[in-house]
Amino acid sequence: MTKKPLVPPNLPKKTHAEKDALILSLLERVSALEKDAEIAVQKTTFQRNLLRTLAEIFPHRIYAKDIETRFIFGNMAVAQGMGVLHPDDLLGKTDFSFYPETDAAQYLLDEQAIMRSGQPMMHHEEKAEYLLSKKVAWMLTTKVPLRDDDGDVIGIVGINYNITERKEMELELLARNAELVELNLTLSQTKAQLIHSEKMASIGVLAAGIAHEINNPVGFVKSNMGALRNYVDVLCQVLDGDEKVLAALPQNEMTASLTQLRKNSDLEFLKKDLADLLRESMDGLTRVKDIVQSLKDFAHVGEADWQFADLHQCIDSTLVIANNEIKYKAKVVRDFGVLPPVKCLASQLNQVFMNLIVNAAQAIKESGSITIRTGCQNDWVWVDIADDGVGIPAVNLSRIFDPFFTTKPVGQGTGLGLSLSYNIIVKHGGRIEVKSEIGKGTCFTIHLPVNTSDAAV
Repeated sequence: MTKKPLVPPNLPKKTHAEKDALILSLLERVSALEKDAEIAVQKTTFQRNLLRTLAEIFPHRIYAKDIETRFIFGNMAVAQGMGVLHPDDLLGKTDFSFYPETDAAQYLLDEQAIMRSGQPMMHHEEKAEYLLSKKVAWMLTTKVPLRDDDGDVIGIVGINYNITERKEMELELLARNAELVELNLTLSQTKAQLIHSEKMASIGVLAAGIAHEINNPVGFVKSNMGALRNYVDVLCQVLDGDEKVLAALPQNEMTASLTQLRKNSDLEFLKKDLADLLRESMDGLTRVKDIVQSLKDFAHVGEADWQFADLHQCIDSTLVIANNEIKYKAKVVRDFGVLPPVKCLASQLNQVFMNLIVNAAQAIKESGSITIRTGCQNDWVWVDIADDGVGIPAVNLSRIFDPFFTTKPVGQGTGLGLSLSYNIIVKHGGRIEVKSEIGKGTCFTIHLPVNTSDAAV
């Protein structure tokens, strides 16, 4: 089938004048459109230049991104911050070109959430690390949705306020405040330890004074007891002689009366019991004298300077003083090695031994043992003080030397004993270690140099 050619409809023919008029009219309309387009271009250019001029006036970082979070605008502050020469170097790129991947991913999630919700993110503080400039800055960021004429979200606009200087000052103030808090805590701890140490020193002076006062009456009582024992021996000899004489005399009313008196007095029992009483009294006086001497040794009054001391003697005197805490609960096992004299402040080491021994006794609920071992290796000595008590929970092992930390009930512990002990051992250039197992006991080990120089303390 042959297609018929398209024939334009019959239009009325125009005259040359009409054609010229129509062409003129069309030219005028084109000219008007061109002028409108030129005005529109000029307006757009003006708006763009105005926007850029305004953006460059402010020192803040101003930028815009499209729906894919690619940069479509940025001022010079943004470019310089990102580490590029000109804002045009930002165009078409995303944050992944300028930030570490984890940071860029977070920014992407934040901006996608803003564009989905249509809600701005106001004054969000963030730390920015730049890949190109290798700089770090703190920013206070505001991001708002970018909309078209119909109100649809087509991107995002952001402003970054550089608060690096303020943030650094803030962080520095926080650091200084933390230092001050730590310093105040240290001062408080030191003050408490000094008070505790002074109290112990005062107790030592008091104990030494009491020991001196007790020594005098104990001395003459013991001397009198010695004389009394001699007198009793003489009297017993006289009584024995009288008994022999009485047995040799003829029996009469007088001798019978004397024999009955001796029998009623039970002289044999009295002589035996009197000897036992004298012996026990002498033992008691000897114990009092030992305790008094231990008090003097424990206090070491007048020995404020570093001196060489026998640690075994220090431990023995401490055990005598702490006997009341120990005797009802624990048996003390001494496993002493051979120790050289150690240069130390003996009264302070006695405080350490006292704290550890009393703690060991308190860790034993009903009955147990406290084992004290000593030894020497090279130029160091060591002292083990171990108990078979309840043990220390692992969570507390790292804190037991902290000032004021205690697991004892209120009123029964200050939390300063172990802290003070730790500082004393450190002052002597040594170290203190602890091992513990719940239900099996605890062992503290003290390591001390044999010859601690004053300068090293």
